[in-house]
Amino acid sequence: MRILTRTVQLIRKNLVYAVLLYFCLLIFDYWLVKTQFPTSSNSKLAYLQTPIEDVRIVECGLFSPFCRPVLSFWRWDRSSHNLYRSWLPWKRAYVFVKRPSRYIAGVTPTVENLMIDHQLMKGKKHNLHIQYGPNGDVCDVEGLFGTDASEVRRGWSPVQSQFLYLGRPILLTQRFCSYPLVPAIEDLKKNEPAFVDVPFDDRRETLKILQLSDLHYATDRTKCRDSYPPERPTDCMADATTHAFVTDILKRESPDLVLFTGDLITGDAVDDSKTSLMKALASVVDYDIPFAVTYGNHDSLGDLANDEMAQIVHQVPGNIGLMGNISGVGNFVLRSPKRFSIYVLDSHAGTTNGRACPVYDAIKKDQLAWLRSKKTEFQNDPIQMVFFHIPLKEFCEVEDMVGSYREKCSSSYCDPGTARTLSELQIPVAVAGHDHVNDFCGIHTTYKVRFCMAGSTGFGGYGGHGGYIRRARLWELNPSKRTIRTWKRLEWPPEDRSKIFDEQTFDV
Repeated sequence: MRILTRTVQLIRKNLVYAVLLYFCLLIFDYWLVKTQFPTSSNSKLAYLQTPIEDVRIVECGLFSPFCRPVLSFWRWDRSSHNLYRSWLPWKRAYVFVKRPSRYIAGVTPTVENLMIDHQLMKGKKHNLHIQYGPNGDVCDVEGLFGTDASEVRRGWSPVQSQFLYLGRPILLTQRFCSYPLVPAIEDLKKNEPAFVDVPFDDRRETLKILQLSDLHYATDRTKCRDSYPPERPTDCMADATTHAFVTDILKRESPDLVLFTGDLITGDAVDDSKTSLMKALASVVDYDIPFAVTYGNHDSLGDLANDEMAQIVHQVPGNIGLMGNISGVGNFVLRSPKRFSIYVLDSHAGTTNGRACPVYDAIKKDQLAWLRSKKTEFQNDPIQMVFFHIPLKEFCEVEDMVGSYREKCSSSYCDPGTARTLSELQIPVAVAGHDHVNDFCGIHTTYKVRFCMAGSTGFGGYGGHGGYIRRARLWELNPSKRTIRTWKRLEWPPEDRSKIFDEQTFDV
């Protein structure tokens, strides 16, 4: 009996020590991740621009307290999210990089090349082949998710050869030191110009804009939502179908500018916002077309806030959009002096004060003040338009409606008078997305503003509503004639994509 009692006491005592050790290791590992970069901005910049000397992929259990390389553990920086994410919830995996404690260019051995090769490295865990030498130019490594992942950032490139498999395919991607780091969010906001100067070809007299709204890209391959009509293939995959449709429009229309008006991704249903965002931008990058982005209510529901996504977009070739220095992210002016001014506003997302402002937040007063000042500054531009994501309630009060009106306008209950402001400023056209199955244009007889809905282009969001076909809206601005022409293209049937419909021309 005494032996049993002592054994129980010993187990209790050791259990307490084991639990303490577990939490100490957990806190220590967390501290190592949080303090892996220098605190000084200049020191951090120099550190992150130092070529790495080694790369490791470390796997561990979900409750493992110390998930990192053991040898010289303090020198390894975690450079990726959990590569398993929700795919295998009982496991974790991370990419770690190690930078030399003292670096001499052309002398210090660093990583010169990375490659995933399942044959060459057969038998070696993760099949990661690393070439070392004195001329390495790799400064960081991270992972994107899925076989359809696309790396579109300037200065980044996919690791050669095949995918890494950790429960699902992972595209390893590397950042080269020869490209400058993206500025901090505060610096991006601080150094923004008053407007974006959009190139305009006087010989053509017009500017063509493709508006893409509610693409709703995901992280992995997901089925089309509300796939219609019935003759569409049963294995319809959302992102692939959306990508094919957008690519087809780009080929047919050759727009001068692409304007993304929110909900590029389904943030609340993705594992990695970065992967989904770059998939949404890939087709436009492939065609080398300038583009700008404002955000919707779903974009920030993932693991990145809108300003963090804007920081990624800043690295993508072709981006001409800005972050803005007022409430929200994505407030800027696209302008060609004495021709047109296009004001882009962030209409925000879900409200944080459900009692005072239920469901959706609203455009803020400081945004309207900014709009008023910009309109005063650019009032001599003959064409004036405004774009945002969530419509105003006045959108569904229009007359002479052309297009589909299949759902109630999902607008904010606490709007500070945006429609009245547009009327006072004599901005004749306002365009929104958000309502996937509304794609009408109509005139508000009180405010004398033409309100237009884009309709949904993406198959990752809802559709249906009595047989709604995904579509995209285009705009053609003619400053010399002071006209705005708009039309749409349907996704189905494919043989009808050459046709345009609901064509309208507005005198402004």
